[in-house]
Amino acid sequence: MDRSFLAYTPSMGIDNIPAIDEEQLCIKNEYVTFGSFNRFNKINEMVVAVWEKILQRAPTARFTIKTKEFLTPKLKQKFLDRFKDKSVLDRVIIMPYSDTYSEHLPDYNKMDIALDTFPYSGTTTSCESLMMGVPVLTLFDKVRHYHSQNVTTSLMKNCGLDEFVTDSQEAYIERAVWYANNYKTLSGLRKRVRDAFVNGPICNYSEFTNEFEDKLISLYKNHKW
Repeated sequence: MDRSFLAYTPSMGIDNIPAIDEEQLCIKNEYVTFGSFNRFNKINEMVVAVWEKILQRAPTARFTIKTKEFLTPKLKQKFLDRFKDKSVLDRVIIMPYSDTYSEHLPDYNKMDIALDTFPYSGTTTSCESLMMGVPVLTLFDKVRHYHSQNVTTSLMKNCGLDEFVTDSQEAYIERAVWYANNYKTLSGLRKRVRDAFVNGPICNYSEFTNEFEDKLISLYKNHKW
């Protein structure tokens, strides 16, 4: 595929998605709130160590997290135990799990920037985040080019949000810290991100289908049987 490898449709339909807050959260709070709604099995020790460094270098930033697995107390505690610097936990907010999709999506209004996981990137959560106007800071694997890590990179590039794609853990940390220290640059970001996602190739179903059909026809015609 020349552009997006998927076409995304939320369960309620793209025309019925919840409203986004027009005012950027960090402008109202005067600090950036990062977040993650990824599955717990993607949040490994390496990812937590990077998130911890972001909070250490950005002392005003907050981090909010929600995942179904935290309904199990041992897994919730396992996540907290992965932070070596316990002082940053004062700025880590664990949100209650949402039972329904309609309850879940508005919670994206409670973060400014989502932090992607690696080496297993988000897919559904990244699409949800972009749909709700929240960019995803991600780590592009330019060495192995693993699809599982580069999914969010593809989504961000298809939305024209290349500035949220990094190519190393240190660059990932530095970009997050820069936004935390320059939060006013995020003014109006939420609407720009939603528009880029909803009106871009990821949600252009006819364009996606036409390209996919053309690829299959071309493959059939050019294959040496």
